[in-house]
Amino acid sequence: MNTKNILIFTDWYYPAFKAGGPITSIYNLVKLLKNDYEFHIVTGSRDLGSTEILDGVVVDRWCKGNFGENILYVSNDKLSRSTFNSIIEITSPNILFLNSLFSVNFAIKPLIYSRKMSFSVFLSPRGMLHPQAFSQKRLKKAIFIRLLQCSPSFKRVCILATDEVEKTHIRKASFKNNIQIVPNIPDLELLEAPSKTVLNPVLAIVSRIAEEKNSIFALEVLHNVKGKVTVHWVGDCNNPAYFEVFKGQIADMPSHVSFQLHGGRSKKHIQELLDSASFFFLPTLGENFGHAIFEALASGCPSIIGENTPFREIEKYNCGFLADLKSSKNTALQIDQLMASTHNNFIDLSKNAKRFAKEMFNSAEAKNAYKSIW
Repeated sequence: MNTKNILIFTDWYYPAFKAGGPITSIYNLVKLLKNDYEFHIVTGSRDLGSTEILDGVVVDRWCKGNFGENILYVSNDKLSRSTFNSIIEITSPNILFLNSLFSVNFAIKPLIYSRKMSFSVFLSPRGMLHPQAFSQKRLKKAIFIRLLQCSPSFKRVCILATDEVEKTHIRKASFKNNIQIVPNIPDLELLEAPSKTVLNPVLAIVSRIAEEKNSIFALEVLHNVKGKVTVHWVGDCNNPAYFEVFKGQIADMPSHVSFQLHGGRSKKHIQELLDSASFFFLPTLGENFGHAIFEALASGCPSIIGENTPFREIEKYNCGFLADLKSSKNTALQIDQLMASTHNNFIDLSKNAKRFAKEMFNSAEAKNAYKSIW
């Protein structure tokens, strides 16, 4: 039997990293299913917010990725009907997979240009319909969705949700399409490393600096921490006004809080940071999955996180807290409590974090979920 060919359109793909979760989700999906399907990935040639071509990539020519996937990094001036028609003709896919909802170039155009084709079409909103994410530019997004729903091409699209919560968000946005639930794929190799044995007052934050990530609240929490702590924050900001307020909060940080802002960094850099940190903090207002949270737990970091994520049982597993998002002082007390852990208690917390991450995901079940719909 011939291997099915899956054609994926996505705004960013490895080695891009600034868009975070959507890149990680596709990269890990290809890694998990590389022996079951043939993948062709069509993506942009620049990272999020960048005007420079990605380092080391060949533009407008098919090349091979780390897992044998075929990748086409398309330059901005080639995002045309003729290019997309040529891609579809050359790849002859069984399945078209769109890794976005609000992307004109890598969701809407492929959908329109392929409307007369007979292959199946799947779309992943990647949490873009989560109430916190949707609240940003709400009117513009609502109009976009309404126009999309009126398109005959869109009626044949099967929408992929990562869990029942996201399925509810999709239905609330008035989508009448078929919806299937398949999990996000995290980086499972992290689970193979040992848990932590060294306790340091080092706190990692891996997150875009944005209102929906609750970034300024995170700084308010750090202002109220009583113990000495070193904070490493990895993440960019695309909102200049919000970033000015953010930087003002950093400048006011108390002397016992050492704060280092790293900006956007590669996966390798982030992993090195998680390996060196003892704890992780992300009081996000909501995550569709939260790859950064999974990677922190899988790296053995006890964590303090927002409640609107799939990791709501963190306290049950005794590896951290759900942040009190209504009180920066209460959340600061949670950080101080973790920082005050004894050496032996910290070792237990780290083991529990890895166990929680491991039990959050079953690779065999994930494979079967995708195979059942593809």
